[in-house]
Amino acid sequence: MDILQMTQKLKGVLKEKRFIHSVNVSKTAAEIAHLFNVDPKKAEIAGLLHDCAKNFDKEVMRDIIIKNNLSKDEIILSEPALYHAVVGEYIARTEYGISDPDILEAIFYHTIGCGDMKPLSCVIYLADLIEPTRNWPEIEELRRLTYEDVNLALIRAFDISIIHVIGKGRAIHPNTIYGRNSFVKKVDMMKLQNLTAK
Repeated sequence: MDILQMTQKLKGVLKEKRFIHSVNVSKTAAEIAHLFNVDPKKAEIAGLLHDCAKNFDKEVMRDIIIKNNLSKDEIILSEPALYHAVVGEYIARTEYGISDPDILEAIFYHTIGCGDMKPLSCVIYLADLIEPTRNWPEIEELRRLTYEDVNLALIRAFDISIIHVIGKGRAIHPNTIYGRNSFVKKVDMMKLQNLTAK
């Protein structure tokens, strides 16, 4: 299935607003892929499909997760807002013919992140937040940071995500904490290397 066929299929299963968001994430991911030395075509596909299960019924998604043994993670199973990423990875594999492990991983982790994220996962995590229709007070800062320092941008993206989840009174997935900490450690190591180089 080529990207045009994927786009047509996706248009038939997503609500219009979600479809527009997905197309925008796809374009944004392709635009920022070079910042992570990622193939823009892979970024385009991962961005397009990252929310492919978003408009599924919550109970249907939970059934798919359990029936196909996609996750035994207690937080994921107790937080319906996290279902679509797990089911999305499965749908991308089974209905869109995606076999590339980097694309599948980027879809799976686009909501919670993880420690030591692969470059494509980083691209999709950021593109999902900064695509053109997103609009909140911190968005311009995050867009600017993305082009100035991707590691700082990812830390800020995790901060925004964590604050959002706390504001809703929901559980923060440990992977989100691991993800943020891994980039804090990376930035700290770079600062240390710069100091010792002087």
